[in-house]
Amino acid sequence: MCSLDWNPKTDLLLSASTDRGVIIWEENASIKGLKPQLAIIKESKSNIDASWNTNGNKFCVGASSGNVFIGKWDEGMNFWVASSITGKKALHSASVVSVRLDPQSGRVCASGSVDGKCYITTCYVADTDASSTQGPFGSIASFGETLFSFSVIGWVNFVAFSPDSTTLAYATHDSELNFADVSKAPGGKSDKSMLLYNGNPLLQGNFINATTFIGCGFDKVPLLFKKNGASWSFVKHLDDGIKAVK
Repeated sequence: MCSLDWNPKTDLLLSASTDRGVIIWEENASIKGLKPQLAIIKESKSNIDASWNTNGNKFCVGASSGNVFIGKWDEGMNFWVASSITGKKALHSASVVSVRLDPQSGRVCASGSVDGKCYITTCYVADTDASSTQGPFGSIASFGETLFSFSVIGWVNFVAFSPDSTTLAYATHDSELNFADVSKAPGGKSDKSMLLYNGNPLLQGNFINATTFIGCGFDKVPLLFKKNGASWSFVKHLDDGIKAVK
């Protein structure tokens, strides 16, 4: 098992694993446990990361083949189906280790890979996204179009959208944390703020709000970052009990 993501609206648990499987789990009173729902995904290697949209009716998967998949419930076939966001050709040239749908509209997917690339790609699906018009990507009506492309020296460890979908954060394995302003989408350029902090690489991170970000990794302590004006800066370690981290 490589990834788990629970959606509070639908109470569904999404899992992805190295055996190429994607399973949606639903709590079932009759069996007093979680009942698996079938998901069809044509990944040839392994699935590394998976994440729900805000409404819990659409998900994304990052895979070792370099593919990014977008999944939804198929009423006609009565199971979940995930399709590659770029068709037969993989989006990335190496494993995709982190994927996130934008929290406002769910119409774009951010992906980070060990190929040193981070993309924001459109993934509009009428069945799930027609009523979601909020945020900078609320007018997107295409599938498989790359809106933003970011290159880094080290591989990408994670990607994360701010709650208002205007900022994308992504951290790399050379202790670099980037904040990209994507509020001018679609069609506009992104302004990027890069931080090189004292410490080891971050492995995961999340926005608390539009101006506050918390990351954690090999330093074994959460790091707090804040936005002041147009720039981001490191504030402090949240666990002062670890004195070895400077």
